[in-house]
Order: sequence, then structure tokens, then C-alpha cells
Amino acid sequence: FEKLFGEKTIDVINRDTKLSTTDITNFIKNDSGNIEKVHDAASRGNLDCQIFLSQISIQTLMRHENNPDTSDETFAKIYKTLERYTRLAAEQGDADSQYNLAKYYLKQVDFSNKDSIDEEEALTLKEARHWYKQAHENGHSDLSEAIASLEWVE
Repeated sequence: FEKLFGEKTIDVINRDTKLSTTDITNFIKNDSGNIEKVHDAASRGNLDCQIFLSQISIQTLMRHENNPDTSDETFAKIYKTLERYTRLAAEQGDADSQYNLAKYYLKQVDFSNKDSIDEEEALTLKEARHWYKQAHENGHSDLSEAIASLEWVE
């Protein structure tokens, strides 16, 4: 497809196409149906589209977190999208996405009124620790304390 991205005209968004947040936003504003093309490009490995969709999901979640009218179905959809695109970007080495994925997993565990965690929660915490370590190795701000706080998880 050939669409205008800000000042750029491109034929195809492939894995290596470099796009700014503004480029992607303008593309979607130009035609709301283009969001599916952004999803497709992200699924095919375009890091900029993955990061964009991850960030949009985080912002959407933040808008809905304290809204009592938000359905469980809506939350499930937001969380699924957030995890999918954040993970794809994290797997490509994006330190911010790795950090956000670690925070996502950490938030999945309810520590309130518990003396212990179950096996599923332990696996979730291991995922959080893994992504904090990856983010730290890829230059995200000092995460030593966050990593150390999860070393007890076996």
C-alpha cells in the first residue's frame, strides 16, 4: 500500500521501515482503517510499529484503570494487546519495552494479604526478573534493585 506518512510516501511498511510516532499517528489519522496495517506491520516485525502499539496500549490501560465502567472484556483485550506488542518489541532488544514488559508481569501478581505465592505467580515473577535483566543489559536505567528484589523467586 502507498500512503502518506507525514512527509514520507512509502509503498510498504516492512521490518526495516523507520517510522516516528508522528508518522504512524498521521497515517492512522489519515484513514482510521490504517490501524490494521500498523498491526500487520508490527506482527511482521516492524519495531517502530510494535513500540507504538505497546505505548498506545499502556496509555489506554492507564485511562481505563480507575474507570468502574470498563468491562473485564475490555481490560482483557487491552492486556492482550499490551503484552503482545510489548513482548515483540522486547524480543527485538528494545530496552524500554523490556522494562515495560517486566512491569507488566510484576503487576500480574497480587502480593496483598499473602504469605506465599503459587507456581503460576512464581513463573510470572521469573518472567519479570528476566525482562528487568534484559532491560538492564540493554542500557535501561539502573535496575539492580528491582532485579535483586526478585532473586528469591525460584
